[in-house]
Amino acid sequence: MDNAVLTLDRTLDHYVDIGAVPLLYARLEDADGNLLYEHAAVNESLLPDTSIDGDTWIRIRSMSKPVSITPTRGSAASMRCFVGKT
Repeated sequence: MDNAVLTLDRTLDHYVDIGAVPLLYARLEDADGNLLYEHAAVNESLLPDTSIDGDTWIRIRSMSKPVSITPTRGSAASMRCFVGKT
């Protein structure tokens, strides 16, 4: 696994570990739908015995914290979450 992927994994895990979000699932695909990146994390102290993957349904209760998926030039997509900002 390359350093960029490990860094992204650790960054996403950090926000779950500190309780900023109870769970997190990130998936990036190219324009043809081929998987480029996938990572899931669950805070076990907040959600014991919970697992998530690409088939997990997650209810979004508030869209006041914008989540955007933006296609970029080339085949990747970038995803930005603004956690804790209104």
